[in-house]
Amino acid sequence: FIKENYNIPPQVETYNTITKKNKIWYKVKLSDKSTSLLKQEVFTYKNTLGKELKSVLYYPVNYDSTKKYPMIVHIYQIQSHTSNRYQIPKIDDPLGFNIRLLQQKGYFVLLPDIVHDSRGTGWSALDSVHSALDFLEKFKGIDKKRIGLTGHSHGGYETNFIATHSNRFAAYISGAGHSDIVRAYFSYSYKFNIPFYWQFENQQYEMFKPFAEDKILYLNNNPIMHVEKVNAPILLWTGQKDETVHWGHTIEFYIGLKRNKKKVVALLYKEKEHDVGIGTIESLDLNKRSMEWWDYFLKNKKNIDWINQEMNKVLK
Repeated sequence: FIKENYNIPPQVETYNTITKKNKIWYKVKLSDKSTSLLKQEVFTYKNTLGKELKSVLYYPVNYDSTKKYPMIVHIYQIQSHTSNRYQIPKIDDPLGFNIRLLQQKGYFVLLPDIVHDSRGTGWSALDSVHSALDFLEKFKGIDKKRIGLTGHSHGGYETNFIATHSNRFAAYISGAGHSDIVRAYFSYSYKFNIPFYWQFENQQYEMFKPFAEDKILYLNNNPIMHVEKVNAPILLWTGQKDETVHWGHTIEFYIGLKRNKKKVVALLYKEKEHDVGIGTIESLDLNKRSMEWWDYFLKNKKNIDWINQEMNKVLK
Protein backbone atom coordinates (compact mmCIF):
# COMPACT_ATOMS: atom_id res chain seq x y z
CA PHE A 1 0.00 0.00 0.00
CA ILE A 2 0.96 3.65 -0.33
CA LYS A 3 1.21 5.63 2.88
CA GLU A 4 1.18 9.43 2.96
CA ASN A 5 -0.25 12.41 4.80
CA TYR A 6 -0.38 16.16 4.28
CA ASN A 7 3.10 16.38 5.89
CA ILE A 8 4.52 12.96 4.91
CA PRO A 9 5.66 12.28 1.31
CA PRO A 10 4.29 9.04 -0.24
CA GLN A 11 6.04 5.77 0.58
CA VAL A 12 5.37 2.17 -0.45
CA GLU A 13 4.94 -0.29 2.44
CA THR A 14 3.86 -3.86 3.05
CA TYR A 15 2.30 -5.33 6.18
CA ASN A 16 3.13 -8.87 7.34
CA THR A 17 0.01 -10.44 8.84
CA ILE A 18 2.12 -13.02 10.73
CA THR A 19 4.78 -10.79 12.27
CA LYS A 20 2.41 -7.81 12.48
CA LYS A 21 5.13 -5.53 11.18
CA ASN A 22 5.37 -2.99 8.38
CA LYS A 23 8.24 -2.77 5.93
CA ILE A 24 9.06 0.31 3.89
CA TRP A 25 10.11 -0.53 0.35
CA TYR A 26 10.30 2.89 -1.22
CA LYS A 27 10.30 6.48 -0.03
CA VAL A 28 9.90 9.57 -2.16
CA LYS A 29 13.09 11.53 -1.68
CA LEU A 30 12.38 15.23 -1.51
CA SER A 31 14.54 18.02 -0.15
CA ASP A 32 11.48 19.49 1.51
CA LYS A 33 12.51 20.83 4.89
CA SER A 34 9.30 22.75 5.60
CA THR A 35 7.06 19.73 6.27
CA SER A 36 7.49 20.19 10.04
CA LEU A 37 6.00 23.68 9.67
CA LEU A 38 2.80 22.46 8.01
CA LYS A 39 -0.50 22.47 9.88
CA GLN A 40 -3.93 21.27 8.86
CA GLU A 41 -7.34 20.85 10.47
CA VAL A 42 -10.52 19.05 9.36
CA PHE A 43 -13.79 20.58 10.54
CA THR A 44 -17.31 19.11 10.66
CA TYR A 45 -20.41 21.31 10.53
CA LYS A 46 -23.85 21.45 8.83
CA ASN A 47 -25.35 23.43 5.98
CA THR A 48 -28.65 25.28 6.35
CA LEU A 49 -30.61 22.10 5.55
CA GLY A 50 -28.88 20.15 8.32
CA LYS A 51 -26.61 18.13 6.00
CA GLU A 52 -23.28 17.27 7.65
CA LEU A 53 -20.25 18.56 5.76
CA LYS A 54 -16.50 18.73 6.24
CA SER A 55 -13.82 21.25 5.32
CA VAL A 56 -10.05 20.92 5.23
CA LEU A 57 -8.14 24.01 6.41
CA TYR A 58 -4.43 24.40 5.63
CA TYR A 59 -2.53 26.95 7.72
CA PRO A 60 0.08 29.40 6.45
CA VAL A 61 3.67 28.32 7.04
CA ASN A 62 5.03 29.99 10.21
CA TYR A 63 1.50 30.80 11.35
CA ASP A 64 1.37 33.41 14.11
CA SER A 65 -1.83 33.33 16.17
CA THR A 66 -1.52 37.07 16.89
CA LYS A 67 -1.86 37.96 13.20
CA LYS A 68 -4.61 37.81 10.57
CA TYR A 69 -4.06 36.15 7.20
CA PRO A 70 -5.90 36.10 3.86
CA MET A 71 -7.55 32.85 2.76
CA ILE A 72 -8.15 31.12 -0.58
CA VAL A 73 -11.23 28.89 -0.82
CA HIS A 74 -11.02 26.16 -3.48
CA ILE A 75 -14.23 24.38 -4.52
CA TYR A 76 -15.10 21.19 -6.40
CA GLN A 77 -17.79 18.99 -4.84
CA ILE A 78 -16.46 16.69 -2.06
CA GLN A 79 -12.83 17.45 -1.15
CA SER A 80 -12.47 16.28 2.47
CA HIS A 81 -11.25 12.86 1.29
CA THR A 82 -8.06 14.56 0.05
CA SER A 83 -6.99 15.62 3.55
CA ASN A 84 -4.31 12.89 3.73
CA ARG A 85 -2.67 13.81 0.42
CA TYR A 86 0.83 15.17 0.41
CA GLN A 87 0.85 18.51 -1.38
CA ILE A 88 3.94 19.07 -3.52
CA PRO A 89 4.95 22.72 -4.01
CA LYS A 90 5.19 23.39 -7.75
CA ILE A 91 4.96 26.42 -10.00
CA ASP A 92 3.56 24.55 -13.01
CA ASP A 93 0.30 23.14 -11.69
CA PRO A 94 -2.10 22.44 -14.61
CA LEU A 95 -4.90 24.37 -12.88
CA GLY A 96 -2.88 27.31 -11.56
CA PHE A 97 -3.67 26.36 -7.95
CA ASN A 98 -1.12 24.93 -5.51
CA ILE A 99 -1.85 24.57 -1.81
CA ARG A 100 1.76 24.46 -0.63
CA LEU A 101 2.79 27.58 -2.54
CA LEU A 102 -0.15 29.46 -1.07
CA GLN A 103 0.77 28.27 2.42
CA GLN A 104 4.35 29.42 1.89
CA LYS A 105 3.10 32.79 0.67
CA GLY A 106 1.13 33.36 3.87
CA TYR A 107 -2.37 32.22 2.90
CA PHE A 108 -4.86 29.96 4.60
CA VAL A 109 -6.35 27.48 2.11
CA LEU A 110 -9.84 26.04 2.66
CA LEU A 111 -11.30 23.04 0.82
CA PRO A 112 -15.02 22.87 1.72
CA ASP A 113 -17.29 19.99 0.78
CA ILE A 114 -20.18 20.81 -1.55
CA VAL A 115 -23.36 18.72 -1.75
CA HIS A 116 -26.19 19.29 -4.20
CA ASP A 117 -29.89 19.25 -3.35
CA SER A 118 -33.28 20.19 -4.79
CA ARG A 119 -32.41 23.91 -4.87
CA GLY A 120 -30.10 23.22 -7.78
CA THR A 121 -26.36 23.01 -8.33
CA GLY A 122 -25.51 26.67 -7.92
CA TRP A 123 -27.68 27.49 -4.92
CA SER A 124 -26.62 24.38 -3.02
CA ALA A 125 -22.95 25.18 -3.74
CA LEU A 126 -23.47 28.73 -2.46
CA ASP A 127 -25.06 27.40 0.72
CA SER A 128 -22.28 24.84 1.26
CA VAL A 129 -19.54 27.46 0.89
CA HIS A 130 -21.30 30.07 3.03
CA SER A 131 -21.91 27.43 5.72
CA ALA A 132 -18.18 26.71 5.82
CA LEU A 133 -17.41 30.43 6.16
CA ASP A 134 -20.06 30.76 8.87
CA PHE A 135 -18.40 27.95 10.83
CA LEU A 136 -15.02 29.71 10.57
CA GLU A 137 -16.46 33.08 11.58
CA LYS A 138 -15.15 32.59 15.11
CA PHE A 139 -11.66 31.78 13.84
CA LYS A 140 -9.64 34.93 14.57
CA GLY A 141 -6.62 34.12 12.40
CA ILE A 142 -8.53 34.57 9.12
CA ASP A 143 -9.06 38.07 7.78
CA LYS A 144 -12.72 37.92 6.70
CA LYS A 145 -12.24 40.90 4.36
CA ARG A 146 -9.46 39.15 2.42
CA ILE A 147 -10.95 35.88 1.18
CA GLY A 148 -10.71 34.64 -2.41
CA LEU A 149 -12.69 31.90 -4.16
CA THR A 150 -11.44 29.67 -6.97
CA GLY A 151 -12.49 26.58 -8.91
CA HIS A 152 -11.92 24.80 -12.21
CA SER A 153 -14.35 23.00 -14.55
CA HIS A 154 -17.39 22.17 -12.39
CA GLY A 155 -15.70 24.23 -9.69
CA GLY A 156 -15.39 27.01 -12.26
CA TYR A 157 -19.15 26.93 -12.83
CA GLU A 158 -19.71 26.99 -9.06
CA THR A 159 -17.31 29.93 -8.76
CA ASN A 160 -19.14 31.80 -11.53
CA PHE A 161 -22.50 31.25 -9.85
CA ILE A 162 -21.31 32.12 -6.35
CA ALA A 163 -19.69 35.30 -7.70
CA THR A 164 -23.13 36.42 -8.93
CA HIS A 165 -24.79 35.90 -5.53
CA SER A 166 -22.22 36.41 -2.75
CA ASN A 167 -20.68 39.46 -1.09
CA ARG A 168 -18.18 37.55 1.04
CA PHE A 169 -15.23 37.35 -1.34
CA ALA A 170 -12.68 39.99 -2.27
CA ALA A 171 -11.60 38.31 -5.53
CA TYR A 172 -12.26 35.26 -7.72
CA ILE A 173 -10.41 32.99 -10.15
CA SER A 174 -12.57 30.80 -12.40
CA GLY A 175 -11.08 28.25 -14.79
CA ALA A 176 -12.88 26.59 -17.72
CA GLY A 177 -16.35 26.68 -16.17
CA HIS A 178 -19.82 26.90 -17.65
CA SER A 179 -21.37 30.35 -17.56
CA ASP A 180 -24.63 29.46 -19.33
CA ILE A 181 -25.96 26.07 -18.27
CA VAL A 182 -28.93 26.27 -20.64
CA ARG A 183 -26.54 26.56 -23.57
CA ALA A 184 -24.44 23.76 -22.06
CA TYR A 185 -27.50 21.52 -21.58
CA PHE A 186 -28.30 21.66 -25.29
CA SER A 187 -24.68 21.38 -26.47
CA TYR A 188 -22.74 18.34 -27.68
CA SER A 189 -19.74 16.98 -25.77
CA TYR A 190 -17.01 16.14 -28.26
CA LYS A 191 -14.93 14.92 -25.33
CA PHE A 192 -17.45 12.19 -24.44
CA ASN A 193 -19.23 11.97 -27.81
CA ILE A 194 -22.66 12.49 -26.32
CA PRO A 195 -25.18 15.33 -25.85
CA PHE A 196 -24.38 17.26 -22.67
CA TYR A 197 -27.81 17.06 -21.06
CA TRP A 198 -26.84 13.72 -19.44
CA GLN A 199 -24.41 15.59 -17.19
CA PHE A 200 -27.20 17.78 -15.86
CA GLU A 201 -29.94 15.21 -15.47
CA ASN A 202 -28.00 12.22 -14.16
CA GLN A 203 -24.39 13.11 -13.40
CA GLN A 204 -22.27 15.92 -11.96
CA TYR A 205 -24.85 18.71 -11.90
CA GLU A 206 -27.44 16.50 -10.17
CA MET A 207 -30.46 18.47 -11.41
CA PHE A 208 -32.37 15.18 -11.91
CA LYS A 209 -34.93 16.91 -14.13
CA PRO A 210 -34.96 17.72 -17.85
CA PHE A 211 -34.90 21.40 -18.72
CA ALA A 212 -38.41 21.10 -20.21
CA GLU A 213 -39.84 19.92 -16.87
CA ASP A 214 -38.38 22.69 -14.70
CA LYS A 215 -37.02 25.63 -16.68
CA ILE A 216 -37.08 27.88 -13.60
CA LEU A 217 -34.70 25.52 -11.78
CA TYR A 218 -32.15 25.83 -14.59
CA LEU A 219 -32.56 29.58 -14.99
CA ASN A 220 -32.23 30.16 -11.24
CA ASN A 221 -28.92 28.29 -11.23
CA ASN A 222 -27.53 29.94 -14.36
CA PRO A 223 -24.59 32.35 -13.73
CA ILE A 224 -25.06 34.40 -16.90
CA MET A 225 -28.58 35.38 -15.76
CA HIS A 226 -27.09 37.39 -12.90
CA VAL A 227 -23.70 38.45 -14.30
CA GLU A 228 -24.40 42.11 -13.47
CA LYS A 229 -24.40 41.26 -9.74
CA VAL A 230 -20.72 40.24 -9.53
CA ASN A 231 -19.18 42.69 -7.06
CA ALA A 232 -15.52 41.59 -6.81
CA PRO A 233 -12.70 41.30 -9.39
CA ILE A 234 -12.62 37.99 -11.28
CA LEU A 235 -9.87 36.35 -13.31
CA LEU A 236 -11.18 33.93 -15.97
CA TRP A 237 -9.04 31.43 -17.88
CA THR A 238 -9.60 28.69 -20.45
CA GLY A 239 -7.95 26.67 -23.19
CA GLN A 240 -9.21 27.43 -26.69
CA LYS A 241 -9.05 23.74 -27.64
CA ASP A 242 -11.18 22.67 -24.68
CA GLU A 243 -13.75 20.05 -25.71
CA THR A 244 -14.96 19.40 -22.15
CA VAL A 245 -16.26 22.91 -21.42
CA HIS A 246 -16.27 25.00 -24.57
CA TRP A 247 -14.10 28.10 -24.20
CA GLY A 248 -17.00 30.23 -25.45
CA HIS A 249 -18.49 30.06 -21.94
CA THR A 250 -15.50 32.02 -20.64
CA ILE A 251 -15.81 34.59 -23.43
CA GLU A 252 -19.53 35.06 -22.81
CA PHE A 253 -19.07 35.56 -19.08
CA TYR A 254 -16.23 37.99 -19.80
CA ILE A 255 -18.40 39.99 -22.22
CA GLY A 256 -21.26 40.04 -19.72
CA LEU A 257 -18.95 41.34 -17.01
CA LYS A 258 -17.35 43.95 -19.26
CA ARG A 259 -20.77 45.11 -20.47
CA ASN A 260 -21.68 45.79 -16.85
CA LYS A 261 -18.37 47.55 -16.11
CA LYS A 262 -17.04 44.87 -13.78
CA LYS A 263 -13.38 44.23 -12.95
CA VAL A 264 -12.46 41.19 -15.03
CA VAL A 265 -9.50 39.74 -16.92
CA ALA A 266 -9.66 36.71 -19.25
CA LEU A 267 -6.65 34.53 -20.07
CA LEU A 268 -7.08 32.49 -23.27
CA TYR A 269 -4.52 29.75 -23.92
CA LYS A 270 -4.71 29.10 -27.65
CA GLU A 271 -3.16 25.61 -27.79
CA LYS A 272 -4.51 24.20 -24.52
CA GLU A 273 -7.51 22.02 -23.72
CA HIS A 274 -9.34 21.64 -20.36
CA ASP A 275 -6.22 22.49 -18.37
CA VAL A 276 -2.85 24.00 -19.30
CA GLY A 277 -0.72 20.90 -18.72
CA ILE A 278 2.24 20.30 -16.43
CA GLY A 279 5.61 21.91 -17.12
CA THR A 280 4.33 23.97 -20.04
CA ILE A 281 4.91 27.64 -20.78
CA GLU A 282 1.19 28.13 -20.25
CA SER A 283 1.20 26.45 -16.81
CA LEU A 284 4.07 28.63 -15.66
CA ASP A 285 2.20 31.69 -16.91
CA LEU A 286 -1.11 30.72 -15.27
CA ASN A 287 0.48 29.93 -11.91
CA LYS A 288 2.42 33.18 -11.90
CA ARG A 289 -0.60 35.28 -12.83
CA SER A 290 -2.88 33.50 -10.35
CA MET A 291 -0.53 34.20 -7.45
CA GLU A 292 -0.14 37.81 -8.57
CA TRP A 293 -3.93 38.14 -8.74
CA TRP A 294 -4.32 36.98 -5.13
CA ASP A 295 -1.46 39.18 -3.94
CA TYR A 296 -2.90 42.20 -5.74
CA PHE A 297 -6.42 41.97 -4.32
CA LEU A 298 -5.84 40.16 -1.00
CA LYS A 299 -2.46 41.59 0.02
CA ASN A 300 -2.75 45.02 -1.62
CA LYS A 301 0.39 44.56 -3.72
CA LYS A 302 -0.50 47.11 -6.41
CA ASN A 303 2.79 47.12 -8.36
CA ILE A 304 1.70 44.43 -10.84
CA ASP A 305 1.61 46.03 -14.29
CA TRP A 306 -0.68 43.69 -16.21
CA ILE A 307 -3.39 43.91 -13.54
CA ASN A 308 -3.03 47.67 -13.21
CA GLN A 309 -3.39 48.01 -16.97
CA GLU A 310 -6.62 46.00 -17.06
CA MET A 311 -8.10 47.63 -13.97
CA ASN A 312 -7.48 51.09 -15.44
CA LYS A 313 -9.55 50.10 -18.48
CA VAL A 314 -12.55 49.55 -16.20
CA LEU A 315 -12.31 53.09 -14.92
CA LYS A 316 -12.36 54.70 -18.37
